[in-house]
Amino acid sequence: MMVMMMVMMGCNSGGVLEAEQGKNKFLQSLVNVSNEFLNVFTSFGDMVGSVLGLNVDSKKSDVGKYFKTVAGTVQGIKDGLNKIVSEMKKKRIRMLRE
Repeated sequence: MMVMMMVMMGCNSGGVLEAEQGKNKFLQSLVNVSNEFLNVFTSFGDMVGSVLGLNVDSKKSDVGKYFKTVAGTVQGIKDGLNKIVSEMKKKRIRMLRE
């Protein structure tokens, strides 16, 4: 009877061990996925920063100046395009009246 019990316990421990290994593999894969996401996110941040001319040492004021310059440039382009559209509308109205 004792031998039978030891055999049963020995068989069951293999199943528990396999289940634990499966859990460990799953958890390890989650850790690997999160590390890869972090690498991609960090690389993307570095890439965007380098394109914008910003780095880790950039001050908030430098970032603010950069985006104010961008906003000014975009506003200038918008104003220029609105002027062109306005002139085109005026020409069209004149052409329709003639």
